[in-house]
Amino acid sequence: MFRSMIAFGAVLVAVVAAQDTGPGTPVLQDAPASRPTQLTSPELTSLPKGIRRSVPSVGGGIAREYPGDFGIRENKLVLFTEDFDSDQGLKSWTDRKGQVGVVVGGNNDTKCAEITASLANGKASSGHLFKRLPYGEDEVFCRFYVNFKSPHDYVGHLVSLTGDVPAEPVPFRGDGICPDGNVRFMTSVEPFGHAGAFPPPGAWRLLSYWCEMEMDRIDNKYWGNGCGAKAPVVATQDTWTCVEFMVRMNSSPLERDGIQAYWVDGKLVAGFEGFRWRTARNLQVNGVWLNYFMSAVAASRQGSKQPLETSTVRFDDVVVAKAYIGPKVKGTRKPLEKEPPEEPTPPTPSR
Repeated sequence: MFRSMIAFGAVLVAVVAAQDTGPGTPVLQDAPASRPTQLTSPELTSLPKGIRRSVPSVGGGIAREYPGDFGIRENKLVLFTEDFDSDQGLKSWTDRKGQVGVVVGGNNDTKCAEITASLANGKASSGHLFKRLPYGEDEVFCRFYVNFKSPHDYVGHLVSLTGDVPAEPVPFRGDGICPDGNVRFMTSVEPFGHAGAFPPPGAWRLLSYWCEMEMDRIDNKYWGNGCGAKAPVVATQDTWTCVEFMVRMNSSPLERDGIQAYWVDGKLVAGFEGFRWRTARNLQVNGVWLNYFMSAVAASRQGSKQPLETSTVRFDDVVVAKAYIGPKVKGTRKPLEKEPPEEPTPPTPSR
């Protein structure tokens, strides 16, 4: 479980830097502390030039070229897709855990994934779908649709983009420990209650876990640092919501120019810059984690008076790409048709 002590603002980072001495062998040296800053704005023109190409304000995206998402997986920028409608269903994921199944009742009345968390005797419960990407990437976007079935409590964790070295078939775990910058990082998008300021499941925010994260001031452990919007967007129950988030790795191990941002229903909610996600170049984004984690402790700390024993979430239309995706465009999936084979091009006669 990760817990953030930072809300609606910037995140403090540690005072450590590294020289790039080759993959996996950073050399630590002193460096001044920095503070990632918020770039929240609905207007693209207000964002720094270095982030504009990755953070459109409204509109655009790969999905607009593929009504109904039909054929979107063939786009060269798309790394992974899953709509849970085919017989493959859950088989396309690298690892599965907990009460996970495919049910009817997804986005636009299709099939979807459903995960249920049951807090027997107040213990934490989780279920997940994890996908290991075939290659590491320096910039990744993840779009998904989510539906919190009522009644629903405050969420522990939800969806993450991860980086692990070495890449294992299961998500890397290291709760409470600050990760090494050449081994692991993670950033997530999830709702958060902010001590009951918002109704369950909470308001959308980013939660990050990286080598320069701030320590929890209560127990002196590391549970993640949160980045929330100045104008919070509250997550709703029993409705399908399009959520997208992205992360760009810092350009070199010494630079703090990494960024992250998130959108709800196609509108930019917040963007942040100034992260040194890694201290070695070979640490890249190589995992996508639908991690439905529920905890009575986490719910209580977010404002729940009586944490629910059971909560259920549904996921649909997951797309992971190297560019902004955007919401699914209305349209029907075209039936596959066999096209006549192309006539071979006659060879050019030689002179």
